[in-house]
Amino acid sequence: MLDENSLGVRLLGGAAKWWLHGALSALSAALSKRGGCLATLRGPSAETIEAVAAESHAVAVYWNRCYDTSGRAIGSSLKTKLKQRGIGAYSFNGLLLREPGEVMSPSGGVLRTFSRYLNAAEALGAPPAPQPAPRALRFHPDMPSNHVMSVELAALELEPTSFDWAGAFAPHGAEARTQPTRDCRNS
Repeated sequence: MLDENSLGVRLLGGAAKWWLHGALSALSAALSKRGGCLATLRGPSAETIEAVAAESHAVAVYWNRCYDTSGRAIGSSLKTKLKQRGIGAYSFNGLLLREPGEVMSPSGGVLRTFSRYLNAAEALGAPPAPQPAPRALRFHPDMPSNHVMSVELAALELEPTSFDWAGAFAPHGAEARTQPTRDCRNS
């Protein structure tokens, strides 16, 4: 889901776009190996995800939380829209080792130096370990969005075009870019 339209959303810079393209390419290849495909979407997050959830008769939608002002507003709007449709809405921390406000001073205040923050974070113990990849995945048998709303990864225009400043990085992510993937729009 690439959202460049929602109010207050911060547009990605060139390096972030290049990284996102490689990550989506690798995810698409991994899903393809398991018999599925990645539906790549572009548009305002809350509206687009709500439409896909309704179209696919989803029971629940899960996503990683965003912590910036616009990201929190989008997540809140999405939760409201999904719940109004009777669809479960669940967001999780998928970006940070600790939630904002989890590491605080003994009096509950904000820590203003890194050393104090580090000491308080270490006192909480290690963050939970990442969950292992699932052994099996079940894919939606006939997801209409794959045909109607998805776009090819290249259509997101995440890679440099006029001057390929990222060319030197290619050998470090080449395996993701050479994997054959299934086009969800034509399956």
